Amino acid sequence: MRWNRSNYVEEHEEIRRWIQGRAQDLCEWCTAPNHVFGFHNKEGDFYLAPGPGPVPSAEDSPGYVAKKIILTMAHLDQDTRNNDPENLAFLCQRCHLNHDRPHNLVKIGEARDRRHNQMRLF
Repeated sequence: MRWNRSNYVEEHEEIRRWIQGRAQDLCEWCTAPNHVFGFHNKEGDFYLAPGPGPVPSAEDSPGYVAKKIILTMAHLDQDTRNNDPENLAFLCQRCHLNHDRPHNLVKIGEARDRRHNQMRLF
């Protein structure tokens, strides 16, 4: 999803840097460090990798692909104007997408209904 700056308060960058400092540049849920290569296993545990691409054979990582981890600030209640520190978390892509999934599925369904000129009854 594209980042629309107009949905955020003017002080967004300052707030993001503060949340990043609070998190010590680690995902607040899985502890993945920012700007490194790594992967999550099926259980969600994070592992560092030497670089991008397929992970060398290991007992717990067959078939895994290492990617660059980029941490972003998440609004836990989905309200981009609610910048209460309790509502913000510094998360990796995996944790952020997993958190946003239920909200995004609703938005996708609503967009699909609008395209087909349908209204939800329930």
